[in-house]
Amino acid sequence: ILGLNVFEMLLGSLPVMLLIIPTACAGGFQLKKAESETWSSVANVALAIAAFVQGVALAAALYYIDQVATVHHDELCDPANDDLEVKALEAEEAERQEQYKYLTDWNRPKFPWLVKVLLAVSALCAGFSTYTFYLFSESCFQTFNVTDKISCLRVESDREYEYCLSGNALNLVKPLGWVATLVYTISLLGMYAFFKWANREMKITQVQHVNGASNGTTELVEAQDVRGFTTVVQQG
Repeated sequence: ILGLNVFEMLLGSLPVMLLIIPTACAGGFQLKKAESETWSSVANVALAIAAFVQGVALAAALYYIDQVATVHHDELCDPANDDLEVKALEAEEAERQEQYKYLTDWNRPKFPWLVKVLLAVSALCAGFSTYTFYLFSESCFQTFNVTDKISCLRVESDREYEYCLSGNALNLVKPLGWVATLVYTISLLGMYAFFKWANREMKITQVQHVNGASNGTTELVEAQDVRGFTTVVQQG
């Protein structure tokens, strides 16, 4: 699309290997740390090096971004250099976001009460599952390390080792974990339903906006459609 040379792009992106290599090595050494104290020490050192390199890269990026923004401030702020098509799209998106914010405003007088109930239930379910996972993690999941294998994972119980997964990864989740997962899934479904409703209302508003504009109407008012949903329409 941009008509750029692929080889030049790949060559120009090679310095990113300075970040990838330490991070990949740190991850690889983590798989070996359980084998001996030597590997454990190497893994810790590799992880520290990777964190240091990432931190230096972040600091350097922030420094040079700030430097360019300062040196070329006038050029960057010159309206003549703006992309008019991009500005038009941004203005259109800003207007759309304003409409979306209005339609989904909890305090709007005609905001559907069923949607409020849906949001409240979703929030409660999300809060319950989050606190359950955080406060009772040991009761939700079996202990599992990155070096463990599902086919032969064992846990300590009453000073004796017993197989707990039987080669099935789903056995990592305990009954309480399944309950919390189910509750969290309900919260996700609730939010999905809310976004579907909001997008549907936006489409109705946009269609009525276009129809109102073609009829020369200019005033925005609230009205209810035949399905009982509150929306914003154009009125002459």
